[in-house]
Amino acid sequence: MSFVSLLGWQLRNIDTRYNGQAAAMRSSQGLMNMLQDPLKYSPEQTLQMEKQLMFQGLIGRTMAKAAEAQEESVQKMLDQSIKRTFNYLA
Repeated sequence: MSFVSLLGWQLRNIDTRYNGQAAAMRSSQGLMNMLQDPLKYSPEQTLQMEKQLMFQGLIGRTMAKAAEAQEESVQKMLDQSIKRTFNYLA
């Protein structure tokens, strides 16, 4: 892979990680908002919303962890590409 392609992948990984972290934070905030006003929704609605928010948080955290792992492997490839470039120039 070219250096520019690797940089593109790395930027995509960073974006995915931040989006995953943001989704997890939004779901946590949604759960906290539900706890602050427990009479706003019926018990069935509350249960459904709680399940949905917990699932969204799980998906967000999973996205963030996967992107973080991908970032590490792409960073290793970028480091190798930079070393090869400097060896070529030396």
